[in-house]
Amino acid sequence: MRSSLLVTLVILLSFGSLSAFGSIIDYTWSGPDMPNGSNHSNDGPSEFKGLPCSAADPNCVKGLNPGATDGSPYAIQSVTLSKLTATTWQLSITEETPLSGVGNLGPTGFGDFLIQWDLTGSNDLNKDAYYGIVLGGTCVGDPQFNINALKTCSSFSGHDGLTAGALYRNPPQGSSPNSAGYPSMYEDAGTVDGTGRLHEPVWVNPNPTLMSTTLGGLPTGTGFSVTRNSVTNVPGGTSYATYTLLDQFTAPADFLSTGTFAIDLASYACANYLIIGSPASVPEPRALFLMIPAILFLGRRVTRRGEQIS
Repeated sequence: MRSSLLVTLVILLSFGSLSAFGSIIDYTWSGPDMPNGSNHSNDGPSEFKGLPCSAADPNCVKGLNPGATDGSPYAIQSVTLSKLTATTWQLSITEETPLSGVGNLGPTGFGDFLIQWDLTGSNDLNKDAYYGIVLGGTCVGDPQFNINALKTCSSFSGHDGLTAGALYRNPPQGSSPNSAGYPSMYEDAGTVDGTGRLHEPVWVNPNPTLMSTTLGGLPTGTGFSVTRNSVTNVPGGTSYATYTLLDQFTAPADFLSTGTFAIDLASYACANYLIIGSPASVPEPRALFLMIPAILFLGRRVTRRGEQIS
């Protein structure tokens, strides 16, 4: 009897814990991709639809890969979007940008994290919600950031006076969230840099009537940070640095909770290297799988102890 009651208690406590922590999920992406929207062109716009391609294909990555003897190296190593609580999210990105030659922009070359959310599964661009997290910008008041390899920027300023790490949204007008027609709520590579994939969205539009923080959220918790991890010198070529971008931000409780969503992320303003589309992995509650072994072990201990008592 005691064994049965203890086992029941363990099960109830376990499921209670899983309910509390099971909402923590990770979304990941891998690339590179090429634009593959209905207006399919390698110049974009991609309409948040990508076609996986090989980095060795010159039509896939416009700028050459790290270690190239000419051109500019851009690459995105990893992208993870995590839901930490009902309203707190974290974005983690590791990417490379050149340090010399054409496009010597460093963090200014980061593309923003753009999100297209099909809330109802209608597959209609005019009914989707469009968001963007500002990543491109400059390190302010810290000259050592562009010199030392292991250095975290203490004060990062977003491009066009926008708040770095903030979640912006295309304001709804009428029955459609799309107030200006895709991709007008974003700046494309032609507008930002005048080269590369000219029509591919890369940055949040600074026009407040097109993108506003009032419907999104500001960085919270650890806020937004950019760390320069390492520097790779390429004799006779283009040297590059590897950066990690970490952002915690708030969002409405129902953010990305229905339908499907896709992202558009470029490592540089001219959209040389792209990651486009839906998450590459199916989100799974991390805590649930971490706790199952402990739950099973505890259950066995309780059962054995109950058998010994009886």
